[in-house]
Amino acid sequence: MVVTYKGDGTDFLNGVPARDLTDEEFQALDEEAQAAVTASTLYEAGGKRASARPAAPSPFANAPQTPVTNAESVAPVVAPGA
Repeated sequence: MVVTYKGDGTDFLNGVPARDLTDEEFQALDEEAQAAVTASTLYEAGGKRASARPAAPSPFANAPQTPVTNAESVAPVVAPGA
């Protein structure tokens, strides 16, 4: 059984990943968390997906890669009000 996450990522249950869960992941949750998932509208039991949803690609995956060759080429970090 797969438990499908129906939320948008901003709503979650404490101690439960905000994503689809494999059967193994669901079974690894304690009884209280399993009951919360079952009662929640954020998750829907059932489905045939073999594994949890893969992580979203990084927004920086296609960003140009500019190597930094020395510390002088990096702007210093200054705390606000310093």
